[in-house]
Amino acid sequence: MLADAEVSLTAAFAAEPGIMVNAGTGSIAYARDPSGKLHRVGGYGWQLGDEGGGYWLGRRALDAAARAQDGRSDGSTLLARLLGALGLQRFDDLVRWTATAMPAQVAALAPHVLNAAREGERVAQAILQDAARELVGLVLALQRHFPGGERIPVAFAGGLLIPGSPLTALVRDALAAEAPRARVVGGPVDTPVGALRLAAAMPPAPA
Repeated sequence: MLADAEVSLTAAFAAEPGIMVNAGTGSIAYARDPSGKLHRVGGYGWQLGDEGGGYWLGRRALDAAARAQDGRSDGSTLLARLLGALGLQRFDDLVRWTATAMPAQVAALAPHVLNAAREGERVAQAILQDAARELVGLVLALQRHFPGGERIPVAFAGGLLIPGSPLTALVRDALAAEAPRARVVGGPVDTPVGALRLAAAMPPAPA
């Protein structure tokens, strides 16, 4: 895992210190501290966490759909959205779908949560606010490796934290409120760039 971390961090910051938050199917954060040491938090899979990632969002959407079906929560459009996206007709069909759905299939529901939140759906917006808090929690856990009061560069990676995503905006806002030392830098991390930088820095093989 640290090899992957080094590639991602090199893509984001070259050899400089910083924190990278990745939210795709799962979630994880890596850091290179001022001494050059690598650190990691999260990324333990859907059974143990991956809070704020795609599977987590999809699972929360399914929970919201079930609560809406039972009348246990405020009205939500997520049930109708999920049925439409999966080509299903009734809630019972969704129950049967979940019985065999793979984690990647549940994670694929995440864009529907993002779209619903973008359109003002309150339940979806609350889910994304919780996701943002979880992702900022990864940054807060890594801050202890950055002593002093200097600003800490933070970069984003993964399909859920692209520019224009409502989750990206919420994470930025939560960082500003809860981690004032954090300074979001650049656009999405281009991991192949990190691999090329590391390859270029390697000593040539002996002839």
